[in-house]
Amino acid sequence: MFSRALILGATGMIGAHALRACLRRGIAVRALIRPQSDRRLLEGRDVEIALGDLFDRGSLERALAGCDLAIHCAAAYPTRYFGKRAFLTHARTGMANVLAAAAAATGNAGPGDSGLRRLVYVSSATTIGRPPGTESSAARPAREDDLLRVPDQSPYFAAKSLMEDLARDAAAEGVPLVIVNPTFCVDEYDDHRTTAQLMIPLAKGQIPAYLPGTLNAVPTRDVGEGIVRAAERGRIGERYILGGENLTSREFLARCAETVGVSPPRVAMPIPLAEALSWITEAFAHLGGGRPLFPMAGIRMMKWSQPYATDRAREELGYTPSSVTAAIERAYAYYRARGWL
Repeated sequence: MFSRALILGATGMIGAHALRACLRRGIAVRALIRPQSDRRLLEGRDVEIALGDLFDRGSLERALAGCDLAIHCAAAYPTRYFGKRAFLTHARTGMANVLAAAAAATGNAGPGDSGLRRLVYVSSATTIGRPPGTESSAARPAREDDLLRVPDQSPYFAAKSLMEDLARDAAAEGVPLVIVNPTFCVDEYDDHRTTAQLMIPLAKGQIPAYLPGTLNAVPTRDVGEGIVRAAERGRIGERYILGGENLTSREFLARCAETVGVSPPRVAMPIPLAEALSWITEAFAHLGGGRPLFPMAGIRMMKWSQPYATDRAREELGYTPSSVTAAIERAYAYYRARGWL
């Protein structure tokens, strides 16, 4: 269906899996990366490299030339809680540039070129609202049409909501855009250490307690497949939850611990206590310019955690998530191969 895809964020875990899903279908891939980006996840793959970034609209427009599919996995991610205003400006600018370049490329075809026919924006499950009755343990899993967002304006939640709103507006204005909302991703190719930031300390016995809550864990390999299916079959302007299995946080950590042969944490740390500890590490990170030891973003994700339903993606995209346990095993094998364990 598509001949060439531009992938933004191909050096990240989700982008790396989306890239491989495209190549499996015979779709040629062009990856937009910054000159200083680590290219190890692209090694050995038939990928065309385009240099640029989200803040150089000219580089985006040049990279989109000749591509009928674009996949945006490069959205901004805050490393610290403080500095929200600057971060949101950063997020808005990058997203606006991508959408403007996509709008220009849509139908703006050269000889033998049909122009951009689909843009898939990889958002987050945190933009999915709370279903009615969430105060009850019998509340149903959240769905795409739950719009009552969690009352959290921390940088991660605010940025993801902002960027998805911009994406939905662009779709309403004619950009052929589909949104996907991955849940908690676990798999290989996590070179930026997102999920690995939790799973590696667990394997080293450095997590004495867990944060209570429910999470939906999904193999990132399935998310990559779901992204391409959303491009092929998704409805423009619609969003699709790409999730896997609903688990308590304790159940997920127990599976990780069993995989590496360590004891899982058995003591639950109250969320308010975790937030208090996080404030301290966030303050030190803000003053010193580093990354916080206990990032507030992860704690807030657990604070507002909820189960998710994947019915729409299953029915409309033919999306079928696979084993989370197998993804955990692949992740740990990858960490060992990288020398992190």
